Amino acid sequence: MGTISVDGTRLKANASKHRGVNYQRSGQLIKQLEEDVQELLGKAERADSQGEMDPARLPEEIAKRQELKAKLETARQQLEERHRQEFAAEVAQYEKKKERWENNDRRGHEPNPRAPVGPIPKAKAI
Repeated sequence: MGTISVDGTRLKANASKHRGVNYQRSGQLIKQLEEDVQELLGKAERADSQGEMDPARLPEEIAKRQELKAKLETARQQLEERHRQEFAAEVAQYEKKKERWENNDRRGHEPNPRAPVGPIPKAKAI
């Protein structure tokens, strides 16, 4: 068995499992925010016609949700761009590997029975 040492260092964690959102969850949240905005607009119309709720709060709530939706869409675009870049890098790596494999075959070497397999694009979960 090995020896394990702990120095007692304390680190402040700043990650939240509620704020970390993956691509699929961001799509769900965007849809939910759109529905919330439509619901709030409907409430605002009813408040205008019937004089119900405090109309001063509704624009704040709508603006807050629209701002959050814009942030989620920006983050989602960044994830898509990162995915495109990673996939392009994988394709370039595959092309190099394939070219090397074909060059080895042309030099009279024993051909490798297993040809390299190209990258497979990941399906977007929406």
